[in-house]
Amino acid sequence: MQALERMLVEIQQEAEIAAPWTGMPRISERVLDAMRRVPRDLFVPEEMRSQAWVNAPLPIGSGQTIS
Repeated sequence: MQALERMLVEIQQEAEIAAPWTGMPRISERVLDAMRRVPRDLFVPEEMRSQAWVNAPLPIGSGQTIS
């Protein structure tokens, strides 16, 4: 399984766990498709690109993170 798909599976699992509180048992396919299309690795510093598809916040500069 590719890193991107692994990350999306993890996000979906987290959504299922949080469903009792959020009322949303799944992430919509539209959102998942958008996440597949956005090149997340281009939004993180070059030295962090190998971690771009990890389901964790990563610094993107100015004290901000991509998550």
